[in-house]
Amino acid sequence: RRPRRLGIGVALRGERTCAATSKWPGSSDSASAPVRVEAARTADWPQIETLRQQRPCFVSLSNASDRLARIPDLEVRVARGAHGVTGFAMRGRGDDFEGVVHEWGGGPRAVLACCQSWLAPDTQEAGLLLLSPRAMSPLTGELRRAGARVVANPLAWFQIASLESLCSDLATLVPGFGEIALSRCPGLDEREPSFRLEHRENGQSLEVAASELFGWLFGDSSEAAARRAKARIDSIVPDVVRNALPLPFFVWGLESI
Repeated sequence: RRPRRLGIGVALRGERTCAATSKWPGSSDSASAPVRVEAARTADWPQIETLRQQRPCFVSLSNASDRLARIPDLEVRVARGAHGVTGFAMRGRGDDFEGVVHEWGGGPRAVLACCQSWLAPDTQEAGLLLLSPRAMSPLTGELRRAGARVVANPLAWFQIASLESLCSDLATLVPGFGEIALSRCPGLDEREPSFRLEHRENGQSLEVAASELFGWLFGDSSEAAARRAKARIDSIVPDVVRNALPLPFFVWGLESI
């Protein structure tokens, strides 16, 4: 199945995907080695949420675990140690993340054990894709040393599910974004929607296309047009907002897009 373009979605390119084969590192750290790996149970979600909150790329949003648990076709594996859940991995989410490990957390060995369970000898899996932020982490370091390769592909199609929720999320992510009002407006171009940004205090405002807004938020200034759009938007926003951008698109838990 192919990713589908929905509503006001645009494509975002260049996020990092680690492609792991069945060659995994051996576990030399017996203290952190999981006792067993199995499908997650309802009672495991509080511990999973605790591990999610320990990641560097994380936004704390309400009812995140409940929303994740309701995703159709979501597979969740947990690694259990002597003191409970030590790591988790989630696979499958819509057409674009089908068969992809898109959520993970905990100790690197525990996460690897969860992923390895999908590559057991009695399965038909030939390999596994795992999404990762750009920055190297202990987990991606283990994968690279084990022979995994980095695949730079379009990450997914996405759309703004709720403009109001996006504004709330941005205010959580970026101190000072609450000073900016963001609203839909008649399109500058019929091929894509446009948005109005207004500084609540001084009244300065401008209209930008969706691609310009997303490029400004998540970083796409490789082309002259994108750089000009960034300069326009930067001219009306507070310094605290400008200095916090671009945001890492790989923000686990951001559900408004």
